Amino acid sequence: RKLLPDAQLREADVDAPCVLAHQSRLRAQGINVLRGDAGNASVVRSWVEQISGPLDAVIDDGSHRAADVLTAFATLWPAVRPGGLYFVEDIGAPAMGNISRLLASWAQTKMRLSFAVDREAVERESRLVPWLRMPDDAAFRMPDDVAFINVFDNAAVIGKDLMEHRHVSTRRGSTC
Repeated sequence: RKLLPDAQLREADVDAPCVLAHQSRLRAQGINVLRGDAGNASVVRSWVEQISGPLDAVIDDGSHRAADVLTAFATLWPAVRPGGLYFVEDIGAPAMGNISRLLASWAQTKMRLSFAVDREAVERESRLVPWLRMPDDAAFRMPDDVAFINVFDNAAVIGKDLMEHRHVSTRRGSTC
């Protein structure tokens, strides 16, 4: 609250007794509490509907289960404003599965695409190098509006592009 005094803060938790026990204290600090399971896309969509306007930042410090993190990201990312940030914490936890590997592959792909003249060549190369391959399921593909990804030992931050529809041309140095 001291760092961002004008921010609209929300906390989401699946544990109803915990929410009830701390709700009044959190509201007194200007934090609105949402309850539900981040692994349930319809619940997460209801959170987005309750929030007015785009999200400046999301900090996922939830269940530490890979499926929940992916569901929350897929549902919340579209609500993050251009230039916003999405943090995923505890990516090294055992229940997180291959989340750190997935995010690292996104970061590697993003870095290579930013220097690439030929986007198709990068995608062909990614299919040939096993550790760079993305899962076939479209839900695990990196969104086109990711500006950057920084992956650390136990956390990652994903930044949303400031431009909503950036296109990288096949001509050197050209973006529009």
